[in-house]
Amino acid sequence: MHGTWMASLIAGHGHGGGGSGIIGSGIIGVAPQARVLSIRVITDQQDPGYAKYQHEPQGRVQNELARAIAYAVAHGAGVVSMSLGYGRPSRAVRAALQDAFNHGVVVVASSGNLGGSASARRHAPYSFPADYPGVLGVAAIGQNGASAGFSSDNLSVQVAAPGVQVPAQGRDGRYWLVSGTSPACALTAGVVALIRSKYPALAPPLVRRALTTTASNPPKGGYDDQVGFGTVNAEAALVAAGRLAANVGLTSQRPPKRGVP
Repeated sequence: MHGTWMASLIAGHGHGGGGSGIIGSGIIGVAPQARVLSIRVITDQQDPGYAKYQHEPQGRVQNELARAIAYAVAHGAGVVSMSLGYGRPSRAVRAALQDAFNHGVVVVASSGNLGGSASARRHAPYSFPADYPGVLGVAAIGQNGASAGFSSDNLSVQVAAPGVQVPAQGRDGRYWLVSGTSPACALTAGVVALIRSKYPALAPPLVRRALTTTASNPPKGGYDDQVGFGTVNAEAALVAAGRLAANVGLTSQRPPKRGVP
């Protein structure tokens, strides 16, 4: 169910209703023409293996994430979106991410939902993979534009996106209102997919730069650990990506066969 929600936010293309809302037209994702490669690495509560999964050693669980990243890279992914997080790092995941970066893949991850529980300590624990170098960590904001109370506040946060009661597609044609840094991550990954569709050769650091330098509503001082550099602005990020591509001698081109796992 969680993966379906996230995929709909990235690449949902509705069902021909032609309207701008949910009813009649379905969920319209940020990048509705993106090709999605869905790789399961966590379980839903309704899954038969959920109880067993909850008792798996974290090392084994993270090794599965590393395998998934490697699979995505090997199958031509241009963007990797990870709406998940772990409390400590993994050498296997770090190595898989480095291989992704070496292949020009842009990696986006949610920053975690421990903001409220860590409020007494002022800073939530770091969340991996969001905190690995090169990964774009995403926090959640509410409809008022402020950081969501549950959104983790730490230095892995680089940008923020809507994460409170976001409409998403669920099972059996039903719609859900989803909250968390997970939907914020998926929406940001959709913006990355838009950039890569137009400038597929733009290097991951420049894609991240396009998002962070154009973010809306930047906090006082230009950065903080709640919303990073501000809220992702899709239109401005695309314009900035065009300038960066021109600066390094790239031109808009048809995208290769790459997806958004």
